[in-house]
Amino acid sequence: MKINIVPIETKEILSMKEQKILHVSVLNIISLVNGLIVGKEIVMNPIEKNDDIGFEVFLSDEVSEEEKKAFCERVVRQVSMFLKMSEVSYLVNISE
Repeated sequence: MKINIVPIETKEILSMKEQKILHVSVLNIISLVNGLIVGKEIVMNPIEKNDDIGFEVFLSDEVSEEEKKAFCERVVRQVSMFLKMSEVSYLVNISE
């Protein structure tokens, strides 16, 4: 699955430092949610095209559909709250 953080408005531009902070923060949130919800192996590859912020995430084959759904919902909730508290006009997209 791909977890992308995309700007709500195209005029929102983050500096390179802000992008790096956002990237590392999302990485940590995904890792935390995995530990809380799934508790199994996970592989995350950063998406490094243009100014995209996000990860391609591979969950263990042992993860059930219910766990995967709970994982996705929790990632969206946690990252969205982080973005809101940081006053960054971005949103979370998860695609298969």
